[in-house]
Amino acid sequence: MLKFIIGAGLIFISLATSAQMPPKLPLHYYSRTEVITITSIDEGYTSTIEFHGILPKRKKRTIKIPFHETRQIDAIKAVCYGESIKPVKLPKGEITRQTDDISSFYGSSGRYSFKLGAFPDTVLFRYTYRERGTELMYKSLLPLNHVQSIDSIVYEVVVPEHLQLRYTIAGDRRQLISLSVDSTEDGDHTIYTFLAQPGKKVFAHEHNQLVSVSKTPAVQLSIFPASFHHETLSFFDEWYYNHVTENSSLDPGTIEKFNAVLSAATSAADSVKLIYAYVRSQIKTVAFDDGLPVTRFRDINSLITRKETTAKDYANLFTHIFNYYGFDAYNGLVTTISHPYNTRFPALSSYDHVVCVIRKNPQEWYYLDASDPVAIFDRPGKRIQGSTIHLVDGLGGSLIKVPSTSGISNRIEGQFEFRRADVKLNGDYRMQFNGSSQWEIATTHEQYDDRHFNLWLSEYLATYASKVTFNDYATEKNDTSFMVEGSLNCRDVFMEINGQTFFFLSFLPFPHNYPYQLKDHQELVLFHPINNVMDVRISFPEAVSFQSLEPVTFEEQGLRFTFTPQQLKPDLIHLQYSFSCDQVRIDHGTRAQYNKVNRLMNHTLQQQLILE
Repeated sequence: MLKFIIGAGLIFISLATSAQMPPKLPLHYYSRTEVITITSIDEGYTSTIEFHGILPKRKKRTIKIPFHETRQIDAIKAVCYGESIKPVKLPKGEITRQTDDISSFYGSSGRYSFKLGAFPDTVLFRYTYRERGTELMYKSLLPLNHVQSIDSIVYEVVVPEHLQLRYTIAGDRRQLISLSVDSTEDGDHTIYTFLAQPGKKVFAHEHNQLVSVSKTPAVQLSIFPASFHHETLSFFDEWYYNHVTENSSLDPGTIEKFNAVLSAATSAADSVKLIYAYVRSQIKTVAFDDGLPVTRFRDINSLITRKETTAKDYANLFTHIFNYYGFDAYNGLVTTISHPYNTRFPALSSYDHVVCVIRKNPQEWYYLDASDPVAIFDRPGKRIQGSTIHLVDGLGGSLIKVPSTSGISNRIEGQFEFRRADVKLNGDYRMQFNGSSQWEIATTHEQYDDRHFNLWLSEYLATYASKVTFNDYATEKNDTSFMVEGSLNCRDVFMEINGQTFFFLSFLPFPHNYPYQLKDHQELVLFHPINNVMDVRISFPEAVSFQSLEPVTFEEQGLRFTFTPQQLKPDLIHLQYSFSCDQVRIDHGTRAQYNKVNRLMNHTLQQQLILE
C-alpha cells in the first residue's frame, strides 16, 4: 500500500493494485490544486499549480502546460512513485518549450511539455509548476473541470487587504457533483477557497450554424481596489478605458483620408455608412492578433496601411474616428450569443468580442462590426443579436441590450418543383437566404473556390433535405441576401406493395436545419429569429388521388409551425409550410416546446400516402 500525504494532510492517496485505475483511461487525475497569490492590480499575481494522479503500467503520457505573453511558466517539477519503483524525478533536460506560429487571443503563446510513464508497474505521479501573471485582470476565470478525468479541483485565492474580490459561479452547475466556497481572514489577507468535484463532463456540440451549447462551469473573478467598494463595473470600465485611450489619436494624414471619404456625405447616416464601407474595403479581418494581448491596441493610424486587423482594433479605429467627427461613439465589449458567460459580471472572461457602438438617436444605436464578413449596415450582426454590450466610457460604463432583427428579415425562402419520373423525382429548386440567415453560406462562399464551395454546398443543403441530391448550382448575392438554385432529384420515394403505390414524403425539405431532439443539458443558439417558408409543388404524369392530408397549426411560446396541403390540379400537389421562432436561443424554458414542434414537423413531413 502506497500513501501520499500532501501539505498539511489535505490529500491522501493509496495504491493497492492497478485495478483501481478508471477503466479505459490512459491517465487519471486525483486532484488539481492552485494557490493564487495576488500582488496588486499593476503587478499581477503568482500561482502554484499541483496535479496528482495515477498512470497504468507501461503507459506513457505527454503533459502539456500552456503559456502566454501575459502568463509565464517556470519551476516545472515532476515525480513518479510506485510500490516497486523508487521516486523518479523529471530531469530538466526533458522539458521542451514550443512557441505557437499563430498567437492566441491573449498574446504570443506556446507550451512546455514533458513525458511521464512507461514504467513496468502502475505509478502515482505528481507534477507542479509556477505561473506568473503580469495582468491581474486576465486571471478572471477558474474552470471547474479538466480535459482529463479528475476527482477534485481546488483553488485558493489570497487577496491582500487593499483589494477586494467578487466572484460568481458561471456555467452549468449540473456538471458538478459538489461545490463548496469558503473565505477566511489571515492577518492582512483574505483567503477564498473553491473546492469542486466535477461530474461527467458534457461537451459542446456543433451542428452547422446552430450550436448546441453546454456551459462549462467556472468561477468568474473580479478583483478591484477596496476604494471602489462594490462598484466593480465602474472599476473595470475605467481600467479598460485607460488601455483603449493609450497612444490613440488621429494624425493629420489619417484625418485627410477620412475627410475625402466624407466629402460625398449629405447626412449623419451617410457619414456612418461611408466610413464603415471604406474601412471594410481597406482592411482585411484576421482571426488572431499577432502577439498583442486583448487590452493592447495597435496605433489606429497604422491600420489602413497594415491592411489587416482584428475586431478590437476595428472597434477602436471606428470609435476614435467617429468621436473626432462629433458622433457619440464607444468601444463596446460584447458577450456574443454563443459565449457561455455573462456581460453583467464585469470581468474579461465575460466578453468574447468588441464592436463600435454609435448613438443613432436617443433610442437607437449603430453596431459597427467590420470583422463580420457578411454584416448588413444598420443591422446588428448575427453574433450579437439579443446580447448585452458594455459601453466603455471611462465614467463607469453602461450596459445596453442589442435588439434582434425580425424573423421575416432573416427568412429562408425555399421553392421546390418536383416531377415524378417512374420511381424517382426530378426537379428544380431555388433557396434564398435573407439577412442573417445567409451568414454561413455567404461566408463560406467568400472563403472557398467554386469547386470546394459546391462540395460544401451539397452537404449544407442536405441538412435541410437529406434524401435529395442537389446539382448544377448557380448563386447570386446582393447586400441583404444570398440565393442558390439548380436541379435536384431523389430516389426511393415510390414503392409498389400488393398493387398499391406508396408515396413517401420524407424527401420534403425541413424548414430549418436542426430537426433533432435537444437533451436536458443542451441549449440551441439560433443567433437570430427565424421565419422560414417552404413552397413545394409535385407534379405527376397522370391524374392522382390520395387520402387527404390534414392542415397542421402549432403555436407555443414563440414557436410556430403551419402546414397547408392542396391539390391544385388532378396531377399537381401543392404543399406550403413554415416555421418561425421569435427567440435567439432555445434554453431550458423553451426546450420542451422546441422538441415538441420538431416531433410534429418530422411526423408531418414524413407521412406515407397511398396514390390511387
